[in-house]
Amino acid sequence: MSLSSKNSKKKIKIEEEVQGLESYIRDFWQFLPLPVCYINPVNIILDVDEVFSYFSGYQPAEIIGEDLGKLFVNPEKVEEIKKEILEKEIISNRELVFLTKDKKEIPVSISAMQRKDEKGNFIGYFLSLADISESKKFQEKLEKEIEKTTLDLKEKIGELERINKIMTGRELKMIELKEKIKQLEKQLES
Repeated sequence: MSLSSKNSKKKIKIEEEVQGLESYIRDFWQFLPLPVCYINPVNIILDVDEVFSYFSGYQPAEIIGEDLGKLFVNPEKVEEIKKEILEKEIISNRELVFLTKDKKEIPVSISAMQRKDEKGNFIGYFLSLADISESKKFQEKLEKEIEKTTLDLKEKIGELERINKIMTGRELKMIELKEKIKQLEKQLES
């Protein structure tokens, strides 16, 4: 077998392995149940998964190449997130408000991970979103219940304080009357 034949077989094998890895990555990317996108260092969207498209309302061709900031109520927060990713490499549970294509506002929790090239240079980041609408609704409901309970307790405390004043006043009156009775009894004895 010639050297070029061996090299060509090696090359074919390597190409097959690379294709297999690419297929694996593509399948894994599509499997994730969360909206995920890949962002470059200047916050331009380079790729999105199917869940991201469904979640955002944008087709990949509509959103790839766009600035990530356009998808959030506060675009300046995206730059803050990028700075934090540069410092920490991985971040999670940052709350922002996402804007869908039809301008629906959805509270989300963001997680992101830095991506580096083989030399260790920052080349972008992966960003995943988790819809926390239901959690927020539940939190608001709890806060309202706590507020109502707090008001009820303040009202009851006020009532108890009034009753306490009445009872304390009555108690003091009783003590005063007992003293007068003792004084009168002493006067009668003398």
